[in-house]
Amino acid sequence: MDVARKVAIDPKGPPIETNLSGKGVTIAIIDSGIYPHPDLSLPNNRIIGFYDVIKQQEVQPFDDGGHGTHCAGCAAGNGSSSNGKYRGLAYQANLVGVRVFEGRSTATSNIVRGVQWCIDNKEKYGIKIMSLSLGGTAIIPAEDDLLCKILREAQNQGISVVVAAGNAGARPQTVESPGIDPELITVGATNDKNTNDSSDDDVPNFSGRGPTKFGHQKPDTVAPGTNIISLRSKNSEYDRSAPQFRVGEWYCTMNGISMATPIVAGMVALLYEAKPDATSKEIKEAILNGAQDLFHDVNSSGKGYLSLKAALEQLNVPVTVAH
Repeated sequence: MDVARKVAIDPKGPPIETNLSGKGVTIAIIDSGIYPHPDLSLPNNRIIGFYDVIKQQEVQPFDDGGHGTHCAGCAAGNGSSSNGKYRGLAYQANLVGVRVFEGRSTATSNIVRGVQWCIDNKEKYGIKIMSLSLGGTAIIPAEDDLLCKILREAQNQGISVVVAAGNAGARPQTVESPGIDPELITVGATNDKNTNDSSDDDVPNFSGRGPTKFGHQKPDTVAPGTNIISLRSKNSEYDRSAPQFRVGEWYCTMNGISMATPIVAGMVALLYEAKPDATSKEIKEAILNGAQDLFHDVNSSGKGYLSLKAALEQLNVPVTVAH
């Protein structure tokens, strides 16, 4: 996540001085749950709400899958267990966990119920962002897709929705639902080759490609999605099945669009912190208009890499450049 943070700050230019940390902004992670990891609970607990769609009630945070915790760390881990090395972009943001998976798959109706719960509890928890690292084969247009419909409603209610393009690339028309929806922020992945230099980055074969089956240009933007070190959910399904990917006691490695998506959600949290009265439409436009096109292929990378500096400029927020 340290490399991901650098890329998101400004992949082509000098570092910028900013105290943005996502403080005061809430991100909902709709996934397998969130484990109360030290990087989320210390020095203060930032998991401020947790709803289990399977049990249809609010419960104490947990993650028996491991996927959601990793995603939560990509967005908002504070790196307290690694001296700040594995820190997400929005490292002081609040989190709401919405468990929609029981095992590796779920019904679309469960995800819809989870999204509706976020809409209903938007004011209670201050939810400004939803991050969904999930998807399925796009069969019908977004206009008629039930999940796309409810996510568009969330955006109409002032929540920025960040979704995955899917891992079904590298052919055209492999963007999955709900990533097919024109109004949502759809994220593809990059491979940063484990270097700090963005010039050698590329888009891995697994990253879903556009255009969508229904003619829309997707994805919108890209973020790192390979060999991402983030939070480990101890004794979860992933933790037990892939011990070789553990990194020390508190971290593990995962690959996929799933990791890139919450990195973008973390970026969105920084923008809301900088301009709290921004609309979800303004946030999306700032990200896309400020993106750095290093790949020159809209069907694999959309507008390109995130750039915090450029996005803040798009929102007319003053930016200080370090020399």
